Amino acid sequence: MPVINLSFFSILVFSATWILPAVLVGVVIIAAPYLWAAANARMKFVMPALPTIDPLSKDAENDDILGHFNQFTPVLERLGFASYGDYSVTDYLPNMWMALRLFLNRKTHEAAGVLYLRESQPKGRVRTARMLVFVTDFIHDRSIMTLNGDHLSLFANGANWRQVHVPDLNTVELLYRIHHINGSRFAPGAMKIMTPVGREVAWLHEALLRPVQTQVELDRMRLSRGGTHYHLTWSGAASFAWKGLWPFKSKRARRLHRESEALIRFASEHI
Repeated sequence: MPVINLSFFSILVFSATWILPAVLVGVVIIAAPYLWAAANARMKFVMPALPTIDPLSKDAENDDILGHFNQFTPVLERLGFASYGDYSVTDYLPNMWMALRLFLNRKTHEAAGVLYLRESQPKGRVRTARMLVFVTDFIHDRSIMTLNGDHLSLFANGANWRQVHVPDLNTVELLYRIHHINGSRFAPGAMKIMTPVGREVAWLHEALLRPVQTQVELDRMRLSRGGTHYHLTWSGAASFAWKGLWPFKSKRARRLHRESEALIRFASEHI
């Protein structure tokens, strides 16, 4: 007759009774912030199907905004870009107001925007962001943008739309050269296209929605049944929320800086 080792059996019972539940509780505690962040993003992150774009009013202008615009205007004009007006976008991103100066280069079929973003409903100190963006559209509905913002983008690149971040690079000519390099890699030999005269604001609507439509293609966002706004799917909510949490945020920041340093080095060596 086999002899049962009661001590070993007792250890197994104790493990099943206490250790496994404790492990499960630990997993839940660790996962809770990530689950809550995803659920919160899905409830609150909403983008309009048609952003509101208006001419920038005199009341909205201030020295900070105009100073940012004027910092880049002379250099862009030397590169062949012409200003097509100052605009405000009030509901593009949640709790974010945006002012921009639109530039077009009709000879090279490229666009540029000087952007100023500000919290619309701040809780304490008002956060702002400033950036310069270059955009090129190609045939077959493809588009690429290059920007010098220091933020980590929430939007994922897709097959027909790509964004390239080069944080804090304020040398306009170098950022423009990097944009050309990225464009030739993204759509080698493809024909560039430019919006017709008089359709600049309509093009601006389309440019703002390209990142959103890319997220729809990736099943990260969906258009509401009424067709009035876009909201996150569960996979999109997890992706958007977790990008801002440890350890993903720090890893993305390190990778972004490595990639931008490589781009700057390559563009500087291939003038």
